[in-house]
Amino acid sequence: MTLITAIIVGLGVGYIVGIGRKAIGIFTVVFLVVLAFQSFILPLMPGPHNINLHEAGYWLSQPAIFALGLALMWVGAKIKEKRSPHLHTADIGR
Repeated sequence: MTLITAIIVGLGVGYIVGIGRKAIGIFTVVFLVVLAFQSFILPLMPGPHNINLHEAGYWLSQPAIFALGLALMWVGAKIKEKRSPHLHTADIGR
């Protein structure tokens, strides 16, 4: 769930809000809520599953996924920048 969140929310926040403290704050809060929900629900799921919360790999992968989300937030901001029409000061008043 955190990987999907990092991809969708990272790109979305970057595109809508851009890069800055507000964007990082929004992404961090959403990511932590999903991580808490995921960590609470996984042990309660019936049947065998491959994710064990007591293994270091689970907790070491989360910062990497978070960093991926931050990078995608930057990509989202760059996409918005490329798609928006640029106004040059020389073009104003023509």
